[in-house]
Amino acid sequence: MKSFEKLESTYSYFVHEQNTPLLISSSLLRKRNMGQIDVSWISKDYLYVAECKSGHYLSHTISKTQLKRLKNSLHFLASLFNKSAKLLEVKSQEEFAKSYPSAYPFKVCKIMELT
Repeated sequence: MKSFEKLESTYSYFVHEQNTPLLISSSLLRKRNMGQIDVSWISKDYLYVAECKSGHYLSHTISKTQLKRLKNSLHFLASLFNKSAKLLEVKSQEEFAKSYPSAYPFKVCKIMELT
């Protein structure tokens, strides 16, 4: 299993244990020129879309093009489900721990919020 697949799988398991998973066809998103979603779920108050980035902490970031597509996906899903939404970037604790020790198994950064 590749490192990005392992991070997506681990994070998906982590969030889906306590939240409702949201699965959406990547082909539907691509047809509408939107970004493919790594992990998504719905909680009581929000719809979440998470982009998982593995590898060296500083070298693996979301490109401007990918960010635009992910924002389009977030807007689409938020309007479809009539929910406030958050776009998150997730890194594994291993990369994050090099700079910031934490008991939390992932470093999660909010990129965007729709209210």
